[in-house]
Amino acid sequence: MLGLGATTQHADLSWNPSFLSKTIHWYRKAHVTLDAEGDVTRWLDSSVASNNMTQDGSASLSPILGTDGAVVFDVSSVLMNFGTEINLGEYDIYVRMKFDETTTISNEDLFEKDGDNFLRIVSPTAVRYKIGGERHDVTIAEIVEGTAFTISASRASNGDMKVYIDGSLGAWDSGEGNEDIETTFDFSILGKPSAISHWYEIVICNAPLTAPEKALMDRYLSNVVKLA
Repeated sequence: MLGLGATTQHADLSWNPSFLSKTIHWYRKAHVTLDAEGDVTRWLDSSVASNNMTQDGSASLSPILGTDGAVVFDVSSVLMNFGTEINLGEYDIYVRMKFDETTTISNEDLFEKDGDNFLRIVSPTAVRYKIGGERHDVTIAEIVEGTAFTISASRASNGDMKVYIDGSLGAWDSGEGNEDIETTFDFSILGKPSAISHWYEIVICNAPLTAPEKALMDRYLSNVVKLA
């Protein structure tokens, strides 16, 4: 049930991210707290870490809840703050989302701490990372405005990084795509995109998923948008 101070969850699936010991944060579709005006003031972390994202409820900063359960960032100033900054050596981050069909993708910040640490969708076919100030650019399968997609970004113990769009592996620019895990990927903010964006679920893992685990995650997230 939606409402002031209430939380909602979609129907359970036979598999979900809590089955993975690698899952350290899990932000579920519609699992939020709303204020009296209907602004999202908390996006609850369903992991044991309970690292909830928060915002103050002001219209200029707070997202809203869409009719399909998405957390909607409807103006460019909207963002949410993680309760505790996230610092990752190895990782695998999954986001199920879409950009509104009325907007054009251009420099959309997904996760950031500052100008030296962020993950950004630069255009429908390009993603840019900065980790500790080091820039990495990757060409991706085209994202279509108005269509839900899953973006995943990982880094292995040897520093190798990968970005996927709906399971399609992106191609790094020459000489890029590796960053020693001693330089952690740090972020404390979700969002502040320039285009209207709809966020369904976010899963953060502390190591890359195996191929079978990735298949389960991709299937789970592809079904999330279909659930009420």
